[in-house]
Amino acid sequence: ICNVPRPVLWVESEPFVCKVSATRPAGERVQLVHLVRHGEGFHNLLSDLFNAVGATKPAQIPQMRDPPLTERGREQARALEGTGLDSAMVVCSPMHRAIQTAQIGFGGLRWKADWVVRHEVREKHHGGDWDGVRDTALSAREFDWMDWSGAPATDPIPLGEMEPNENVRARGEEFLRWLSTRPEKEIVVASHSAFLFYFLNLCVECEVGIGKGSVCLDPECEVTKHVQCPWFMPGECKSLWFEYVPAQIV
Repeated sequence: ICNVPRPVLWVESEPFVCKVSATRPAGERVQLVHLVRHGEGFHNLLSDLFNAVGATKPAQIPQMRDPPLTERGREQARALEGTGLDSAMVVCSPMHRAIQTAQIGFGGLRWKADWVVRHEVREKHHGGDWDGVRDTALSAREFDWMDWSGAPATDPIPLGEMEPNENVRARGEEFLRWLSTRPEKEIVVASHSAFLFYFLNLCVECEVGIGKGSVCLDPECEVTKHVQCPWFMPGECKSLWFEYVPAQIV
């Protein structure tokens, strides 16, 4: 059990905490959120190939910045078709592999839902080029139907630096505060494995047993050493209910 306090959300001057479950709760302030990890990217494929022969991971390759999906990743994205058909909003990480996954898997929502980029749900930066983000002006040209106003003009995290775990948690909290103010009742969020790991374990009260497996990302880290949590596989979607419950302020 994680002993990190969950954030209190202030909605219309009232304090709330967010509880997440696989079944619809009885409360009134709820959202159905389809959390998606992107399909296999070229960085995932290269990492697997290098690991197979005991070589160093090819993270420090400029050409690998913000890599796209492999063909297998596209197949994983196509397997999402039919999910979240009533969603009123699609929220994407600014990273191309997440946008491509949403574009392929939720293409039926292209003209039915609002498409929004939020920098908070990008992947944790592990220091390699493949966790870098292209300049927003370039990405906005390629995906010009999306609202990019929530993304910074340039990548705020320098290449070569490991993003602190606490920073990832803080991004998750910022995203949750934004999400709690949205009027949409059903939303798709296309993101990444490490971000979703921190988000579900450190920002919300998550029902035990959600997902395919459990891992502890970093047993030496003060933020996550007490956490055992589900990990998203490439192309995996978890459709979860977010309930905003009145918080007790002491």
